[in-house]
Amino acid sequence: MPTVTIHINNIKIKRINKCKYLCIVIDDAQKWTSHIEMVCQKLKWLLGIIYEMCYKLPDWCLCNIYFAFVHPYILLWPRSFW
Repeated sequence: MPTVTIHINNIKIKRINKCKYLCIVIDDAQKWTSHIEMVCQKLKWLLGIIYEMCYKLPDWCLCNIYFAFVHPYILLWPRSFW
């Protein structure tokens, strides 16, 4: 891949491999792997918290927590995998 140097007002713009924009990780290879890793890591953390609370909270409260925090990440999953 050829390297391109971009300058704006004599300031060199640094090239990055990936960035997070609107909760979606975009990488320079245009692959979903970085985004999937971020979503899986977040879901593991959230489900671990819900598991720890499952003996302390009623089911309706756990459902509300699930739909508030976990379900939106599943809805953002790339549709090309379905």
